[in-house]
Amino acid sequence: MSDSVSALIDRLIAQNTRRQQAAGAVLPGGAAAALQGLTFGGGEEATAALRSLFGGTPYETALEQERANLALYREQNPIRAGAFEVAGAIPTAIAAGLAAPATGGASAAAGAANVARAAGMGARIAQGARTGAVTGTATGALQGFGEGEGGLGERLSSAAGGAALGGAAGGVVGGVAPVAVDRIQAAYRGIRGGAPEAERRLGGIAPGRAADDLEAALASRQAGVPAQPVTLAERLGEQGMTAAEALAQAPGATRQTAADLLRARTAGAGDRVDAGLRAVFGDVEDAYERSLALRAQRQENAIPTLNRALASARPIGEGEVKELYETIPTRFRVRAERRAKDRAQAAGETIDFRGTPSARDLHYLKRGLQEEIDSLYINGQRGSAEILEPKRDELIKILDNATKVDGTSLYQRFRAEYAEPSALLRAQKLGQDVFSPSMRPQELKARLAKMTPDELSEFSNGLMSKIREQISKVKGERNIVNSFFGDARQKELIRTALEAVAGNKDAGTLKYELLRRFLETETGMRGFQSQVLGGSATARRLLGQELVGAGAGAGGGLGIGYLGGYDPTSAAALGAAAGTGLRALRTATGGRAQDIMGQRLLETDPMAQMKILTQMAQARQRELANQQRLNVTIPAGAGAFAGQVPGILQ
Repeated sequence: MSDSVSALIDRLIAQNTRRQQAAGAVLPGGAAAALQGLTFGGGEEATAALRSLFGGTPYETALEQERANLALYREQNPIRAGAFEVAGAIPTAIAAGLAAPATGGASAAAGAANVARAAGMGARIAQGARTGAVTGTATGALQGFGEGEGGLGERLSSAAGGAALGGAAGGVVGGVAPVAVDRIQAAYRGIRGGAPEAERRLGGIAPGRAADDLEAALASRQAGVPAQPVTLAERLGEQGMTAAEALAQAPGATRQTAADLLRARTAGAGDRVDAGLRAVFGDVEDAYERSLALRAQRQENAIPTLNRALASARPIGEGEVKELYETIPTRFRVRAERRAKDRAQAAGETIDFRGTPSARDLHYLKRGLQEEIDSLYINGQRGSAEILEPKRDELIKILDNATKVDGTSLYQRFRAEYAEPSALLRAQKLGQDVFSPSMRPQELKARLAKMTPDELSEFSNGLMSKIREQISKVKGERNIVNSFFGDARQKELIRTALEAVAGNKDAGTLKYELLRRFLETETGMRGFQSQVLGGSATARRLLGQELVGAGAGAGGGLGIGYLGGYDPTSAAALGAAAGTGLRALRTATGGRAQDIMGQRLLETDPMAQMKILTQMAQARQRELANQQRLNVTIPAGAGAFAGQVPGILQ
């Protein structure tokens, strides 16, 4: 008998023996194959153990029957058996992926750092390969051990081989799987678009100090400061503003939305600033109109009394003024006389201080001294001003005595009628001079302390008028705040002024902070409009990307034309069109999401902004969970599955 015939007879006998043994098995062949995949190749041992424990069949007999059943099924249905084993391996692969810790056994902080480092494509592949190799090695070893037959030594040897193959396969699949899944997700998101994709993209923007900024804005509104239409992009900071800028340069509705909003916002800046200043300083009047009214009041009431007083005044004795003249420091007296002559000349009168002066001469000298005192205070020379004040008061006494009629001083009556509007005008002038380079906080504080409530109100008129004037001079994106808070002296002057207007230090500090924040916000809004609507680096970069897409397509088409023997020019043109078309397709699919992003970034209602911030936080949490799956769970599961496949296919 030939060897081939003997081999055939042996094979038939073996098959018949297996059939007889398989008849005693309890599981169908497909179920036995699936159980092999589920239990890393140990399904027949597990079934035999259960039969011997609960069914009374000896373990060795049951094991032979189950193995014969599985071998016969594999022989008769090789493809179906392999499919059942692969399907059975899937749950264990998923379980391995879910069981893999997100941090790889490290702390939560280290895990977060790992996720951040894995964001890059190369890092993600490397991390996925490592994770897949680990789980693939483990499942490959288990599969090899389960598939091995014989004693412990043979099974350990099979496990080692399974671990090597499983680790290699798991590393490859684990590295590729997260990238493939990420690309599939990206393609799906691009097709889906709309609000979900907009929320996902917005979630990638760091919140910065948006929540704190919103809280401060609401507090300002409660304090009476008018609402400022600050967009959510501005509250989010640099990332938010850059995102809005990019969306405004891309195709879609965002640019028009931004133009309508920001230009209207700029047009209303004047009224908004005026309302803000009134909230800080109170409902003050226009300084110029108020000064005209005060001067008219003074002219109507006081000037006729002055003219009667000076016309009826007795002659001034030489001894009455000589000693006074001699005690006024020369430099101040000379300047006061010059100021007096200028005032008299403006009124069409002539005065002369040589010899014995008249009451009219002394009246103009008193005015000159008062102007000199005011100038010294403004320039921070408080000591010199205090030297001159008693001299001015002595001149007033001389004039009061020289103009008495029937025991009543007409000059004193004139001063009473003149004092109120004049004092108010001086207070207003002081408010307009607060930002003078020579103004000192202590001098300002001393003068404000002497003012009546009406004078403080006029001081507010003058200060607010000056602030309006300063703001109108600030052009473009220049910082408004620097005009008032540029250095420590200016800050202290504003603080001192607001404390006097408010009535106490705490209230003044609150007004100071409200004003500073209000003006800083106005400055920021100016800059944002220029960034979003102006010709920006983002616009140039987007144009460059379009050119790169077309250029890459043209280059590829040119190369294909040369290699394939086609017309190079036509091939290059087709390639350029394809490159541009692909980019246009991407733009079109994401257009709706971009428009929604633009609308939300340009939202100005604080309550709506708070809702969007909540949605952004939720989107960030979802994305972090997705990144964990991409970087850990998916490569671990894929690696575990790939680690079992070599054993299954053997």
